[in-house]
Amino acid sequence: MRSTNQRAQIRQVCCLGLSAETLMPRLLPMLRELVPAESAGFFWVDGTGAMQNLYAERMLPQQKMQLYFEHFYEGGEFDFKRNFLHRVKQTDPVTSEPVSAQFKASAYYNEILRALDAHHVMHGIVAEHGAILGQLSLYRPPAAKMFSNADKRELHSVLHYVAHAVGAPSIGIDGANCHTMLDTDDDAMALTDADGRLLHASDAATRLLIQAVDGKFSPHSVATISSPASPVAELLKTITKHLLVETETLPSVVLATRWGRITLRAYRLDDEARTFTSPNAPVAIRISRQEPMVLRFAHAMQSLNLSPQMQEIALHLARGKSNSEIAAAMTVKPNTVNYHTKILFSKLGTHSRDETVARILASQR
Repeated sequence: MRSTNQRAQIRQVCCLGLSAETLMPRLLPMLRELVPAESAGFFWVDGTGAMQNLYAERMLPQQKMQLYFEHFYEGGEFDFKRNFLHRVKQTDPVTSEPVSAQFKASAYYNEILRALDAHHVMHGIVAEHGAILGQLSLYRPPAAKMFSNADKRELHSVLHYVAHAVGAPSIGIDGANCHTMLDTDDDAMALTDADGRLLHASDAATRLLIQAVDGKFSPHSVATISSPASPVAELLKTITKHLLVETETLPSVVLATRWGRITLRAYRLDDEARTFTSPNAPVAIRISRQEPMVLRFAHAMQSLNLSPQMQEIALHLARGKSNSEIAAAMTVKPNTVNYHTKILFSKLGTHSRDETVARILASQR
C-alpha cells in the first residue's frame, strides 16, 4: 500500500503541467522514497547522447563540473555519450552495473563519483513515443546495498510518469492555476564589485545564478559563467547599478524562470549609507528561489495517511479547482468528488477548502 501511494504521488506531481526543471527538486526526493537512495539526478539528453541540461540533488562544485565536462563527458573509457547510447539500446530501460575493481581505480570514479558519494548507481532511460528525453540516476554510498531487481522494477514502474513530466509542454505557473509561490531552501550569497564583476560565489550561488538567467547546466554554460559577456554577468551589472540610485528600498530583481521564481537582492558592504567609498566597494548579492505552492503541498501530503484518490482531490483543491472541474479531470461523477471531499474534511478535522489546504501545508513543519 505504501508503494502504491508513493507511485500515485509521483504520477500526480508529474501531471501538474509545470516545467520539468521546476518539478525536479521535489520529484527526485519522491523517487528516492520509492527506491531508497542517498541522492538522485536527472539529465536531459537527446537521441544523439548529447547532454542538454542536468539537475542533481548533489551538484558538483563548479571546478569539478568543468573537469567532468572537459575530461569525462566525451572520450575515454567512461564516456558519457557512448555509455548513454549503449543503455538506450538495452531491452530493459533500467540498468545497474556492479562496481568492478577496474572502475574503482578509474580517475572518473575517484575524481567525480567519490565527490558525490556515489558508489552504487542505477540508471533509468526516460523516453516517450520513441523519443529519447534523458536519464534518471539514483546513487547509494559504498556502505549501502547494491540496487536489487526489486528496486529496478519500482523505478521502471514510474519512468513513464517522469517521461510525461519531461516531454509534455509546460503550461506555466499561471496555466497550472498555482501562481502562489513559496520560499524554498535554495538561498545563497555571491560577492561582486561596484561594477557587478563577480568576485566570489559559493557552489549554491553559482547554481542559482545559472538558474536565474533561465540557463542550463551543460558543457558550455558552466564554462562561461564567469565570462564578462555571459547573461549572468549582465544580470549582476544590472542589479549593482541600481545601488547608485538613491532609494530607501533594497534593489532587487525578480525573475520568472523554468526553475521557479528567482529573486536577487543587492546589499552594500561599505560604511556609507548612500555612496560607495571606493570604486571597488564590494556588493553582496542574495539569491533565493521560490516554487509553486502545489509542489510544497504535494510534498506535505507524503506525511499524511491519505488514499491516492484523496491525495488527488486534495491537490485539485489546492489548485483552486471546482468540484465539477475535479470530477471532469478524474473522470468521476461530481457526487463522488463531494463524498470524498467530505471524508477528507472529516479526516483532517477541517470545514472548508482553504482550511484543508492550510492544514495540509502546515503538516510539513
